[in-house]
Amino acid sequence: MSKKRLDLIIVLIILTTLGNGKGIPGDKGAIDWYETFEKMPPHPNMQVEMSRDSEIFTELNIPAILAILNHELSEGNWQELQSDDRKRILDILNDPNLVFIYTGKQSVVAHSSGAQTIDKITVKFNQDGWFHLGSPMSYHRIAKHILHELAHVDQERNNYFGRPLNTKEWWPDELENMLPEEKFTAEQVTNMADFLSKYSNLQGSWIGCDGRVVEFKLEGSEYVGRYTSLANLGDYGFKLNEVGYSATRTTEGTYKGKVKWRYTSGKQHWVNMTITVTGDSYSDTGSDHCSRNMTRKITD
Repeated sequence: MSKKRLDLIIVLIILTTLGNGKGIPGDKGAIDWYETFEKMPPHPNMQVEMSRDSEIFTELNIPAILAILNHELSEGNWQELQSDDRKRILDILNDPNLVFIYTGKQSVVAHSSGAQTIDKITVKFNQDGWFHLGSPMSYHRIAKHILHELAHVDQERNNYFGRPLNTKEWWPDELENMLPEEKFTAEQVTNMADFLSKYSNLQGSWIGCDGRVVEFKLEGSEYVGRYTSLANLGDYGFKLNEVGYSATRTTEGTYKGKVKWRYTSGKQHWVNMTITVTGDSYSDTGSDHCSRNMTRKITD
């Protein structure tokens, strides 16, 4: 075989590998991607209509499915998906105002696939959207149903139909059929769920910009934050080990609760807030400038 022919074969092998999305230099699995680049997993507002279903999102590993879907849309090989379409879907998936509601009921519309997009931010998932004959669907099938509804949200937001004379289902159907099944095995989803439970965990100590330290511990169903180092907070009347935070987890990495404010006049009050945890980074919407963004304190 001539050298020229051998070189051509090598080039073809490389191009084929790249085209399949395999062996790309720097290509990372989903967990490595989140860790290396400190990416934020999607955090839609997850709600249930029936109290009996309060743990349904955790039981079905929905946060882990969304995290893998986010990575796949960001880094995966979608040869038939236009970059503009891809960006819009990613923007919707990562919109903190997005609301997922699990009804716990069977669909009442004959043609329903188990879910319904209500408006530009709200999607309802029925029992038959995530279960079949009483058992949970595969993670891949659940991911396809979620992706299908994200396409409907895209249509609501952008009046996007794309192809004349087609029904509104062509775009969601086409998009969900592009989703690779091998990315959503039970092992991959379970590993992602385990990772998120640590990556997005509020428990532990956090350091503010002036050296203050807040330690969060789970007490019952609440994460209670106490000051273990005050820095200049003592000037406002705070004491060591005083409770300054109280929050409950809503989804992986997101917590809602209150933070205590004190004033030199002696007055105090509690402010509602949302906490977001990504790896070793903490942020909230209610603290002062030195606690609003904190860093995890690493202990030996």
